Order: sequence, then C-alpha cells, then structure tokens
Amino acid sequence: MGLYTKARRHIDMNRIKELREEKIKQKKIAEEIAEQIGEELRNINSPEFSNWRGETDIKEMDSL
Repeated sequence: MGLYTKARRHIDMNRIKELREEKIKQKKIAEEIAEQIGEELRNINSPEFSNWRGETDIKEMDSL
C-alpha cells in the first residue's frame, strides 16, 4: 500500500470542486469590496481623501 491509498478512499472529487468554487467566489467578493473601498477613498469629497498638494497649501505658503 502506498502512502496515499488510505486517504484517497476518503477524498471525493466533487467535494474538491465545491471547495475550489467557494474559494473563487470568496476571492471575487473580496476584490469587489476592495474596489469599492478604493473608489470611496478616491472620491475628492470624502473626508478620508487628503489633497496635500491643493491650492490652499500654495496660498498659505505665499502669504508667509
């Protein structure tokens, strides 16, 4: 008997396919969430967006 013969009795290819499909679905969901977060952060009106090169900084530097 080989090393994996006992394990092969308990492994079902249908279950392996299901697990793979679940992993792919979870990966797609994670990518969509990351994309949504990125879009929200890129929104200029968002409070998380930092425009450190904006015109206000240049005007403040000129007045000093």
